[in-house]
Amino acid sequence: MNIFSCAPILVVPKHYGSTQMQTKHYLTDKEIAHEMGISRASVWRWVASGNLPQPTRIGPRTVRWPAAAIVEHFSSKEMQSGK
Repeated sequence: MNIFSCAPILVVPKHYGSTQMQTKHYLTDKEIAHEMGISRASVWRWVASGNLPQPTRIGPRTVRWPAAAIVEHFSSKEMQSGK
């Protein structure tokens, strides 16, 4: 088994609910990676494996994640795990 194919069961950003996630409407892959303490490549791996929601296309070559969708995604994961 490849270490990169292993997806975490529950990952909570290290700055979960931080000011940046609360005040910005859209987040880049770089911002999500920083908030979670992971690489940008890991962000895309998690999207591919379903551990992060799909981004929203806002331009021909630009995608962003609605900050509310990221917070909601991790809130629902917390509820499913019973925490």
